[in-house]
Amino acid sequence: MKFLVDESLSKLGRKLRILGLDTAVCSWQTFDSLIVERDIFLTTSRRFLERAIKSRLRCYLLKSNNWRSQLKSVFQRYSIRVEDLKPFSRCSVCNGELEEASPEDLCSVPEYVLLNNENLRKCQNCGRVYWKGSHVEHMRSLYRIIAETSGGKTEQSPF
Repeated sequence: MKFLVDESLSKLGRKLRILGLDTAVCSWQTFDSLIVERDIFLTTSRRFLERAIKSRLRCYLLKSNNWRSQLKSVFQRYSIRVEDLKPFSRCSVCNGELEEASPEDLCSVPEYVLLNNENLRKCQNCGRVYWKGSHVEHMRSLYRIIAETSGGKTEQSPF
């Protein structure tokens, strides 16, 4: 599944990316250029929804303004299971795929990070370097929410 979310759902988009789901964020102006490569459009805007329907794009109108509720709703609607996720495989900013960082990529990384982390990843698109930081604990709680929603097992967190 390749998601497209409107810019009002950028926080949801970021969470979907962190979980490993291919997710692009669009504005009213960039919508037409991005729908070609997307399967599902998520929005909270009826106006945006009408535009997506005219473009023959599968869409889902989210009713909540809370990203946790939105995430649960998307997982339920599209029957996404925790087993389908590849956490930390996508850049949370640009949606690029992450790869193992090379020694040349590490010159911009703080020394304490290099001393405390073994597995650093780099975005193939924007070059951002990622490491296991404090956000991992936050992702564990997010994982529990998703596991409960999709009927997965919470004790086998990939984070």
